Amino acid sequence: MSAYIRRLHLFLNRESSVSFFYLFIFISFLFSICPTVYADNSTISSAMQKTDQNTSFSLTTGSTCEKQILLALKEIKDPELNINIVDLGLLKELNCPNESDDISITIIMTSPFCPYIKTIVEDIRTAASKISPNKKTKIIVDTKTRWKASRMSKEGRKQLWGEQ
Repeated sequence: MSAYIRRLHLFLNRESSVSFFYLFIFISFLFSICPTVYADNSTISSAMQKTDQNTSFSLTTGSTCEKQILLALKEIKDPELNINIVDLGLLKELNCPNESDDISITIIMTSPFCPYIKTIVEDIRTAASKISPNKKTKIIVDTKTRWKASRMSKEGRKQLWGEQ
């Protein structure tokens, strides 16, 4: 046991840039194997995970509840880019099947290291509870699906890059 402690001590006493490099590699590895996480810290099984799809949401289809929540989510803006989360392509899935079922919202982040995850999740929870105060809202942050610029709507691209 003391040999392992001695190796750890030697590793930590190396030049800080080398130690930070190995720490970065280790953290990157953890994110690559980390399962999808619910906002309330429970996990979703790998069987439930969906593949990355170009999901666009429309106000002309879906239940009334979904349309109202979608309108509310269009008011939530990414703090860094100042583009709403629907046009930015952060919304992956929205389920509000009927009056008795709970609301389920799956989002992805533009970066796995996004410092605004908690803020965005709380904004989503607040918006959904205003629409359906009697329903429980389950927000899932999908860490397996990587965000791509192709997920953005035309309006989101216009806001980010201007006229094209």
